[in-house]
Amino acid sequence: MRTLTIGFFGKHIRFIEINKYKEITFIDEIITDNEISEVLSIKDSDNPVIEEYSMQINEVLKKKTFHAEKVGVVLDSSNSFVYALPVDYDEDEGMAKRNIIWDFSNYFSEDYNNYKIVYYKMSGETPSDTVKNTLVIAFENSRLDLLRKIFYNFNMKIHLADYEHLSAEKCIREIYKNEFIKNPSQLGLIIGVKNDRIDYSIVDLKNIYYYDFYTIKRANYKEPLTSLLAGINEKINTLNIFKVFLYGEDFVLPSRDLINSTNFFRHIPVVIANPFIALNFGANLKDYSGIEHEGYKFISVCGLSLKGGEKT
Repeated sequence: MRTLTIGFFGKHIRFIEINKYKEITFIDEIITDNEISEVLSIKDSDNPVIEEYSMQINEVLKKKTFHAEKVGVVLDSSNSFVYALPVDYDEDEGMAKRNIIWDFSNYFSEDYNNYKIVYYKMSGETPSDTVKNTLVIAFENSRLDLLRKIFYNFNMKIHLADYEHLSAEKCIREIYKNEFIKNPSQLGLIIGVKNDRIDYSIVDLKNIYYYDFYTIKRANYKEPLTSLLAGINEKINTLNIFKVFLYGEDFVLPSRDLINSTNFFRHIPVVIANPFIALNFGANLKDYSGIEHEGYKFISVCGLSLKGGEKT
């Protein structure tokens, strides 16, 4: 059994295939001319941009020795709508879901039915025992449909889809599981530093306690990251964080240095998350030189391959 996952992050497309022995049997990365958000906003699947984009994906897939009929897809934050709201779960789950959809419809009153909505109860402080802060993630169906058409041309079906940060959480929980087990009363802080956004969450081995994000101007991560750290630092005693995990794009390395240069987390280790410490590169794997040093960029695609995502 092999699991192929493809992640779309701005102009970057990352590919990974993992077998049942947790060996990487295929890995690659390409940079395209267009942002994925631009591509998926095109309504006509016969558009030349879509054709060129599809050809670039197909050229990578031709390198694989094993044909996959199914593919998992990870989408970056630009292709989803994410927010948190308190939801009363005192009534049945169906009513809670209807309340979430009703709230979401206030943001997209005319076309809210064109979104696939998933939600996750969070375990942080709440107003009452029955009310839970809930993370809501919405994917526009037309964008997923366009991706389905692209992969249909390769005789492949999208059977899993996930949001970038949640896939990163899944991977970090799996790769660093023993550390979470050794610190059962403490929490991990996961920070994703991307080109236009910083996502962060506070988690234990099973639950999300807090999630938020900062939208940033490209390459201007220092000020929002410092503000984020200052806000978390105010709650550090009650949060009881045992480690900070970083993932994302090229700004991850300087972000680690920035965090270490502050006084916010003086006694808390800061690590750049690396899925390759727990995954072996297959004996027949070729052309991955350099990638083995950039595991933090592959956290999300590894997460979906290892743990699965939302069925589409």
